[in-house]
Amino acid sequence: MAVYFLAQSPSALQQLKVEHQNIRRGKQKDEYLNWEDYKKMEFTQNVINEALRCGNVVKFVHRKALKDVKFRDYLIPSGWKVLPVFSAAHLDPSLHASALEFHPWRWEKIQSQDQTCKRFTPFGGGSRCCPGSELGKLEVAIFLHHLVQSFRWRTEDDDQPIAFPYVEFQRGLPLHLEHCPIN
Repeated sequence: MAVYFLAQSPSALQQLKVEHQNIRRGKQKDEYLNWEDYKKMEFTQNVINEALRCGNVVKFVHRKALKDVKFRDYLIPSGWKVLPVFSAAHLDPSLHASALEFHPWRWEKIQSQDQTCKRFTPFGGGSRCCPGSELGKLEVAIFLHHLVQSFRWRTEDDDQPIAFPYVEFQRGLPLHLEHCPIN
C-alpha cells in the first residue's frame, strides 16, 4: 500500500527520498543500515502509519464480549460477538482531517502513542496487539529505503485498491520499475 500511495503523492515520495539520501550520506556503498539509521527514519514512519491508516490490509477483527460492554448509547451483552472495523476509525473525518487523503505529514503533530490509540489501530490494540507490528514496520522501512534509493516506479492509472473484505488490487498492482542505482 505504501508503494501505491507514494506513486500517487510526488511530494511525499520526494521527502522520503531526501530522508534516505541523508541517511546514506557518509556511508560506504556496501555498508548496511543500522539501528541508528532506522531511528532517523521519522518521515518513513509517517508514511508507513499513513499507508496503514488509508489502506490497512486487515479491515476487521472478530471479538466476543466477555462481559457487558457499554459503548456510547449501546449495550453489548456478554457473549455477543462483535466485528470492530478498523477503517471505521481510520477513515472517520471526525478523527482525521481530510480522512480520505494520503497525507503522511498528519503524523508529525502526534506526540505520543496515547494520542493515537483510539484513532489508529492497524495492528489491533490493548492485550490483543499484534506482536510482530514493530518488526513489520522495520521491514517496510528497510524495503522503502532501498526502493526509493534504487528505483523509480509508476503504477497503472486504472488499477485502484478494492477493500472488500481485504485490500487488494483488481489487476494486482502492476508496477513499471526503472533501476537507477545509488551513486
